[in-house]
Amino acid sequence: MKKHALISSRDNSSDIALIHPPYILHHKQYSIFPVPWNLDHIGSTSFIGRYPVGPSWNIPPAGFSTMKNFVESASGYSVRIYNLALLRSQPSAALEGRFKDIYLKDKSIITNLTETASYRRISAYIEKIEASLFAVDLHWIVYSQGAIETLRLIKKIHPRSYTLVGGLTAGYFKDQILRDNSFIDFLIAGDGCRPLLRLIQEIKNGKDFSQVPNLIYRQKNALAGGPKRFYNDFACCQSDQDTQVAFSRGCPLQCSTCGGARYPNNLSRLDKEASVYSVESIMRKLSNLAGRNAQGGRVSLCHDPFLTLGRKKWAILLDEIKRNNLGLSFLIEFFLPHTRQEILDIAQKLPGSQIHICPESMDERVRAFHKNLRYSNKQLTMNMDTINQADSLSMSIWFMSGLARDTQKSVDQTLSFIGDYYKKLKRKQDNLLSYNELLFVDPGSLAFEFPGKYGYKIIHKRFADYAQSFIMPVFKYQINYETAYFNRGQLFRLFLYMHDRMNSIYLKNNLISRQAYRRIRRYNYLLEKYEPDYDRAMQLLRLSLRQKRFKELGEKFTNELRS
Repeated sequence: MKKHALISSRDNSSDIALIHPPYILHHKQYSIFPVPWNLDHIGSTSFIGRYPVGPSWNIPPAGFSTMKNFVESASGYSVRIYNLALLRSQPSAALEGRFKDIYLKDKSIITNLTETASYRRISAYIEKIEASLFAVDLHWIVYSQGAIETLRLIKKIHPRSYTLVGGLTAGYFKDQILRDNSFIDFLIAGDGCRPLLRLIQEIKNGKDFSQVPNLIYRQKNALAGGPKRFYNDFACCQSDQDTQVAFSRGCPLQCSTCGGARYPNNLSRLDKEASVYSVESIMRKLSNLAGRNAQGGRVSLCHDPFLTLGRKKWAILLDEIKRNNLGLSFLIEFFLPHTRQEILDIAQKLPGSQIHICPESMDERVRAFHKNLRYSNKQLTMNMDTINQADSLSMSIWFMSGLARDTQKSVDQTLSFIGDYYKKLKRKQDNLLSYNELLFVDPGSLAFEFPGKYGYKIIHKRFADYAQSFIMPVFKYQINYETAYFNRGQLFRLFLYMHDRMNSIYLKNNLISRQAYRRIRRYNYLLEKYEPDYDRAMQLLRLSLRQKRFKELGEKFTNELRS
């Protein structure tokens, strides 16, 4: 995976500082519980104790480099990118490998993993940055707490500078975020390229923000906004600095719980419909990546090329990549099953690539209701078999539990399929079948806006509730929905059950050690055992008493885990 530098330049002075925040930023040590002992828990998502850690959460959004290139090429203003998530993750990253081989007994290591003392480190770092405008991304909901607290800290350290937040989540909760957080000066709801350029021009010159597209700001103790502009209203562009290459701006699908689907994009001033890039522009970016050798990682091709480019343009692009001998391998998304020949063409022309498919469930009714895509298990299995038989391809198949029409039976059906398929899977280290928990119905999604119609009951509706949930001690309180078949507690226990079954499958296929399996199984057992205690602690109204009880329970849990 591509590694990003902590700072994009040695020069810490710029007109605009683009800041990628840590997922959690707290000014004092917080009793994050349980201790994240399952860092190698590959049967789960990259949430550890349901806190996002690992490389995928440390990468700034692709839009940062696009905005940087756009502003600097269209003006004389300078833009720097800073990745504070790397500062937060360094202690955990240094220890992560040790979790795979040893059973930790060192209390100091546990303290290092659970504390958030990085606040001091991040504060010292922000003090060294000079910029007229500090822009922090808040795209996915998991960054709610970290993004807001980073903005609070920036304004405290640099009170004369302007602060800006943007991204999918920021756009959806725009009014709540600006009304509750006076230290945030601006919010961009939608495309950021031209608005960012226009905003820095006004900051430097006129300070008339009324015509800055997609901007929300305060005016005489009220919120005001610039003209609404969609992605489609701007010229499409992509940065050449990232190893993600999109076929379009905007997603062609309408998955019910996804905040990046067509409906929420329209709702949040993103796009009216997907805007497709030309083959020429895609090839130009790929050629630039090949010239930089893509830093040895796969190039992610975002969105199903057959649904975005269309079969004719995709065939042309395949031929162009092969003809130019770019020497790249790719991660290619399939939203729908494709023909055997289409997969074999990829194997022949893009060897070393991986096909990524998210069928969600092996219950076809659950899949169709969630994704509005009606394809059979037979079609899915045919695609997987074709990839499995092609020596030059690998696959990443992701399922999701806790969907609206999921039952215990449908979850077991999916688990049984995964276990059976691993028996015939070649190169098991290169191919991954995973089962993840839904955990969130994304704000702005169809299921969030119309929960009854899509089979959900939403628990968290305010932005502040989400930000608070990410410093709760158990991931149960981050689950923001219930279904007709599972309430929140039942979902919590379903996810633990699913994790244990998945790790049993991985153990049988030598993808996880027996020692790690036993540790994770005990960890999940204790999570469920202590659930009633945490429920009672959550009923304490006084925060100080609740925190004290959390700490006591955390110590009991840790001692029992060690015994």
